[in-house]
Amino acid sequence: MVKKIVDQIKTYFLQQKIRRNKFLVVSLLSALVINVFFWLFILFKLSSITTPIPLRYNVVVGINSIGSWKIMYQLTLIGLIVWLINSFFTTFFYQRNEKILSYFLSISNCLVQILLAVIILFIVNL
Repeated sequence: MVKKIVDQIKTYFLQQKIRRNKFLVVSLLSALVINVFFWLFILFKLSSITTPIPLRYNVVVGINSIGSWKIMYQLTLIGLIVWLINSFFTTFFYQRNEKILSYFLSISNCLVQILLAVIILFIVNL
């Protein structure tokens, strides 16, 4: 039964028109690679830390909140959810010949992942 579901998913994605557009494929995959990289970065870099890390920083006050490093997974989870939603809508609009909107969503997907990457790197380096 699982094999049948996997085969249906494979045939669905192999029949998509979006596969022929290299810009969309590269931008969606690069956003996913950034997100996966930061899942692994948090796992290997922060898992050995036992002391609380700064979680929120304000220019006026400085560090507002400290907590466990495990809370950093929330940022990457938000990035993964944004990637899934944007990828779905990119594919959805591309299938309906709304190519400009699909390009916009694809680019915004990369920008969100880059922004989250900057936030994670900034928090880790505090």
